[in-house]
Amino acid sequence: MALEKKIPGEGEIRHLGVPYKVRSASAEEYWSCLQRFVSFDEPGDRVARLYELSAKQIKYPAVNSRIFEELPRTVQESIFRLAFGATSENTTVANKLLNAVLALQDIERYSPVSFEAWYCQWWRNEDGKEIESNNAWLKDLAIESAQMHWLYSLDQMQLDFTRINSDGPWLGDTRAAFFVACLEEFENRFEQFNAKTIVEAQACFREVYAAWRNKLPGTFLPQLLLIVEGPTEALLIPYLTRNLGIDLDSSAVLVAPVGGAKQAARRYLDLRDLVDIPIVVILDNDAAEESQLVMDMLRPCDRLHVLSSGEIEDVFEKAVVIELLNRYLQPYKDTAPITLSDLDGQERRTVILNRLWRVRGLGDFDKVGFAKSIVDGGLKLEQIPLEIKVIANLLKGAISA
Repeated sequence: MALEKKIPGEGEIRHLGVPYKVRSASAEEYWSCLQRFVSFDEPGDRVARLYELSAKQIKYPAVNSRIFEELPRTVQESIFRLAFGATSENTTVANKLLNAVLALQDIERYSPVSFEAWYCQWWRNEDGKEIESNNAWLKDLAIESAQMHWLYSLDQMQLDFTRINSDGPWLGDTRAAFFVACLEEFENRFEQFNAKTIVEAQACFREVYAAWRNKLPGTFLPQLLLIVEGPTEALLIPYLTRNLGIDLDSSAVLVAPVGGAKQAARRYLDLRDLVDIPIVVILDNDAAEESQLVMDMLRPCDRLHVLSSGEIEDVFEKAVVIELLNRYLQPYKDTAPITLSDLDGQERRTVILNRLWRVRGLGDFDKVGFAKSIVDGGLKLEQIPLEIKVIANLLKGAISA
């Protein structure tokens, strides 16, 4: 295999006599790749998506994702590097250290099982002993074999973080500014790339991360995963808990709406053996089977909360809901207001609201739109339901643990 950087914006790699011409990523393509590179996805899934992006950068011959997966891993990594990475002649120590430290961050967040699954999928029958013996810095880190190969692969792919020092769609994004701050610290402190400086760079990274944490989104290097059933909870819970003094973004909480109770239970069961960060699951009151399934499988660090009644809309006091609903209806000038008696009945609140909305000729009640109106219009502290305070305390405990 021969790897050659030929002209600015284009490179070539030969495999079995076939020249693969690779186009360097545009600023938009690069930024999309960087976001995928640091996304909260299991190692195997993340690499698969990164390689999908790599296949799109091949100008010749025509290659789709399936063909790309059949190429040797070393060829895949080289194509990625030509498209999105730093070439061997312009790789900086700081950039190599940042790639290695992010790989170590993955090792902190994902279980050994997830790296074993990635290793079996992407290394296939390739022998990794030569890599272990010829890269002393990997052995000196004293990590498990599959994790060692994860560090090696990310070092070979070598995403070029120095590119965000120039103009691009990342301007104004705090994640890009955070990476620039990391590179600057690494450049000032480290001159060599070895196991010792990787460990020191990891400590430096944590210092910068702590200083920047309250500016970063919860999706970035999360320390806790909150699984909720849908977008309504994903809007309301972060907003309401923030009013109670718990900012899920600055606390590095990733809120994941999954589309229902069954999907929430399935997602938890999928992740519990793959991630090493705590998981909190919140389910509606009618998800008895799913809540029992999750409860039976909870790890000591995980938490489950089942709403005491119905869905998230049902936890608000009736008088508060009336006020919020009528505020939501204000744009509809000729629409009759909602009264206390309108909400009487044993049905779930969303069922009642659907009926009230149809009677008024407004179609089905828009739960997400209502949630957005609460966030946009604001809420008084005394209007926050008691159950939300319970959830906030649960999250606070899980975060501090």
